Amino acid sequence: MITILIADDNHDIRFALKCILAKNGFEVVEATNGAEAVEIFLKFRPQIVLMDVEMPQMDGIEATRRIMQINPETVIIGITAHTDRKHDLLRAGAKDVLAKPFSGKVLVDLIRKYLSPGGGVLCLVRRILRKSLMNPLQAFVFLTWMGE
Repeated sequence: MITILIADDNHDIRFALKCILAKNGFEVVEATNGAEAVEIFLKFRPQIVLMDVEMPQMDGIEATRRIMQINPETVIIGITAHTDRKHDLLRAGAKDVLAKPFSGKVLVDLIRKYLSPGGGVLCLVRRILRKSLMNPLQAFVFLTWMGE
């Protein structure tokens, strides 16, 4: 089962997102601030993280940086009403940012994009292979075969 971490200090938002995600077959874990998000990430290793920007103790940008240091292949999707901080989240390592408010359909479609064979997961595999293949010719041949 796919596990998704929701990191948001607003209980009502966490509850609404959890209902939407659980209804669509995802397992959900929650964090109320950035520091807790990093702890929960270490414990559960979710495949997707939904990260708010403005949270107490540690903001979502710093939490995103720390999670990306732990596992750079993590799919972090920023969820924020502070669209002026979108680029900060992306620079910290978020793969995408949704501006609040957004529909449940938009969120689930975006998550499925990153989980689909042609979506973000395949991109992650390609990046891992690029880093792990020492011989540039091997990398070229393999990535050409993959359609890169």
